Amino acid sequence: SARLSDSGHPVSADHSSTAIARATAQILDITLKDRVFIVLQNAITLLMHTVKTISSSRPDVNHLVQKSFSLLLPRMGDQAPRIASLAKEAVMELSASPIVKPLNIICPIAMEPMKKSNLSLWQLYKGRIDLLGDLLKQDGLKCGLTVSGMMKFVQPAMEHRRGAVRDATTKLVIMMYTKFGQDVRKHLPEDNAVIRKNPFFKNIFTEFDRIDGKPTKADIKAKADAEEKAKNDQIRQLQEQMEMLKALQRGEIPD
Repeated sequence: SARLSDSGHPVSADHSSTAIARATAQILDITLKDRVFIVLQNAITLLMHTVKTISSSRPDVNHLVQKSFSLLLPRMGDQAPRIASLAKEAVMELSASPIVKPLNIICPIAMEPMKKSNLSLWQLYKGRIDLLGDLLKQDGLKCGLTVSGMMKFVQPAMEHRRGAVRDATTKLVIMMYTKFGQDVRKHLPEDNAVIRKNPFFKNIFTEFDRIDGKPTKADIKAKADAEEKAKNDQIRQLQEQMEMLKALQRGEIPD
């Protein structure tokens, strides 16, 4: 028989799912912000369980996941590595869930640019760049990621004062180049001698050359140095032979 509400009217499955989703969202709004590791861990467990419970109602899943993701994202920049790691693992688990994946919720939100006021939060910025890399490895562009969206997200990171943020950006851009090639170059400055004076872009374009099978400037220099050494060795050997001939002619070296 159908379950009845307090008023005596039948409660539909959709109505029940909505009530569960709203109640869970209210709890998570507090617990996903908590600084105690075990509290955050239990909150994530509740989130995963509720997503399974309300899986038949896509709108409720969508609402709950969006709300939870917006709370988990800032935790990825937490100064406590365990909490930052746990938040990221939760996001990856959500994105891989067969219930959540078809909704394409996670990736588009993950690409939303950081607010200018948050760019100084380097641990959060790096964490989000790493997240994009993991999502790209896991699902490619099928989850809603786009080359233009990811490149727009990392644009400010290319000049970030923190080396860790620039390094994470380099890693992501190179990963993207191995998959999408020239589509990535469109979002970068033109490759020339001037731009290569910037260490960040020098590293990027050097790696691009390596991926494309082109000799890098370092390779070209090494080859030129080797050729110069071989030439000098040959000249030295010829000079030694000439000296020996002259000595023979002077009778200084016996037969």
